[in-house]
Amino acid sequence: MADKAVTVLECVATSTAQYQPGITLTPRNVDVDVSASLSGCTGVAGITAGTVHAQGEGTLSCSTGTYHVSGETTWNDGTVSHFSNAVVYSLRPGGSVVAVVSGTIDSGRFAGATTTTTAVLANTDPAACLSSEGVTSGSGVGAYVLTL
Repeated sequence: MADKAVTVLECVATSTAQYQPGITLTPRNVDVDVSASLSGCTGVAGITAGTVHAQGEGTLSCSTGTYHVSGETTWNDGTVSHFSNAVVYSLRPGGSVVAVVSGTIDSGRFAGATTTTTAVLANTDPAACLSSEGVTSGSGVGAYVLTL
């Protein structure tokens, strides 16, 4: 019988993604720079917050896409987790995008753990999808979960 994954840490994730070039209605290769603030963390003594920075690339449009990022989380106690994640997102009614980020902590604090973040990213300028410049950023709030 396989071991059941156990949730170890849960946080609120406030994320911002920058896209270069901007995303449009037509899928294209895009570089992505992600930053997030983790707050209200519970489950691990001494860990209450963290700061995330990641970079990667993938094929994105305003309605759907996938990309991969790698980066690090610096926890409030000064320890660091290095990770690689896959991101899948899809358009939802009202123009917001739901992003599901999942991956593994490769080294550092919590090495070997898996992480999942589900966030709703609001597009404050839906008309930008129709422009040649496209949507160059998105931000939103979600839940960060770390399991062993």
